[in-house]
Amino acid sequence: MPRTALVSCYVHGQKEARDDFAALATHFATLLKQAGDEVCVIAAYPDSLPIRPDPQWRQNLRSRDIELVELQNKPPRGLWPDIWATRLSEQVAPLLRAFDVVYFSDLANLAFHTVRVKRFTSDAMPVCVTVLQGPSRLRRLRGREYPRIPKDLNIDFVEQYSASHSDFVVASAQHILDWVNDDGWQFEREPLVLPLPSGAESAGAQFDLKSANESWLDFHHLACKQARMPRSAAVGSSSPKLPAIDVCVPYYNKPRQFPQLLESLERQTIQNFTVIAVDDGSPDAEARAVFDAMAEKYRPRGWTFFRQPNSWVDAARNQAAKHGEAPYLLMIDADDVPARNALERMLEAARLSGDDCLVSASCLFAGDGLPYDTATGELAAPVFGYYMPLGANLLAGLFEPEVFGGPMILIRRETFEALGGYRELRGAAHEDWELHARLALAGYKTDVLPEYLHFYRQLEDGLSRTSDDFLAKRRIIETYDKHFASVKVYGVATAMYGMCRQWRNLERKTHGEDRGLGLATSGLGQSDGYGMRRFEKDHEGPLVVRLLRRTYRRAIPLSARLRFHERLMKLFGRDASAGG
Repeated sequence: MPRTALVSCYVHGQKEARDDFAALATHFATLLKQAGDEVCVIAAYPDSLPIRPDPQWRQNLRSRDIELVELQNKPPRGLWPDIWATRLSEQVAPLLRAFDVVYFSDLANLAFHTVRVKRFTSDAMPVCVTVLQGPSRLRRLRGREYPRIPKDLNIDFVEQYSASHSDFVVASAQHILDWVNDDGWQFEREPLVLPLPSGAESAGAQFDLKSANESWLDFHHLACKQARMPRSAAVGSSSPKLPAIDVCVPYYNKPRQFPQLLESLERQTIQNFTVIAVDDGSPDAEARAVFDAMAEKYRPRGWTFFRQPNSWVDAARNQAAKHGEAPYLLMIDADDVPARNALERMLEAARLSGDDCLVSASCLFAGDGLPYDTATGELAAPVFGYYMPLGANLLAGLFEPEVFGGPMILIRRETFEALGGYRELRGAAHEDWELHARLALAGYKTDVLPEYLHFYRQLEDGLSRTSDDFLAKRRIIETYDKHFASVKVYGVATAMYGMCRQWRNLERKTHGEDRGLGLATSGLGQSDGYGMRRFEKDHEGPLVVRLLRRTYRRAIPLSARLRFHERLMKLFGRDASAGG
């Protein structure tokens, strides 16, 4: 007996219009139940405030022995970027493992986390079906509305990604399918067009109800036949004599953290990799001594250590890559730490998906110690934030490039070399975000492995805090401008970003917050650090309060502020990981 679920965040009751997902949830669930399926409707509500469907609709489902599960969106709890649809899709995902087939509404498509996990695992997972009834972008056009930046741009990406990676896509009308095709959507297989199923109460409609219902049952039978067999990873292309991965580490004055990175690499769950570390002209004597000591310690492993005149982090990464031959490169900073299974999982995920570049989710921590016990894997440092990137959302990425992902990436060597590596621009940070943008603009397959495999250390003297913020942002805008220039449209990215900044400043003066087209930037990647939404916002409160807040941040080290924050949360009986 197949187990089937229907999932949406916009199921509020039977008073919805006939072409909304509520109609599908009611009528199709009834048809499936009559055909012998176990059926569950999952109503996942976007807001943390309680929203419930009307009691009559709820009772109607239960009278037909259709299970109803209601799920409330949880607060972000230190998660960045905070996109409500992705957060809700993560909460829905564990419930779906018990089902054979799951149907999703295309609005804020909650298939997002499930289909993303499915891309990178060989485990059996449910067949995912997206029902196209009019995505958000189309509905905004019909309503003559402009998108909120970047909020609506992120939701648009979620909807398109979820449909593109679903096992099946069904459109309720041909004009909807035509629109998404014209909008550039791509799918795993050719979508079907099926009029929505209807019940007896819909008599008098201008189409054949019986034929529509039978078509949906026939399709469902096809979906149930979709094999849930585990997938096997593709055979790697590396020679038995060569490592599968070259781990490239740029090093500059990180004597306390560098040995921890090497220890975590030494204890990885796979060992078919080598390490290539480059000291980018560290001026500190202790830093140079530690680098030389690590080179001597790991000489028996055949790991490569070399020194060069200071050329900046992007050039150091490029030079490290040139010293290896493995088919994959893993880029990681000298002060960060990979999870014990990071290399194994990222390599397996790359081979399963065939992607050119992968980035994982990150745990944010502070301090000079190891974040976990390398022998047991138990956490040894408090995690104060979680960075779950959205992916290659080029539209939102112009305004908030943190959606792309962090600096630890796994990339095919041939892709890296074809792209020319990192663009070398001395003094400008965010070379990692720029690389993600360049890969996506060039048409390479990039994605996010939704597992926390990267421990992202936040330091007071980190590059994001000490580098020129304007130059960092400028390098990303230039990448977009060069892309637009290829079709003889010059300076468009600069103009778009400038207009959004002006609108944002205007709305702050008018409303005191970002609304409408306002640029809801987080401060991530600015001079006071990145990796999550900053806890202290410079633009909030009276001038005196802002100045005191800024002085406090500059005077007190980040690690001390975090300890104080944790103690304060315990004092109030709250979890410090909630982020304030």
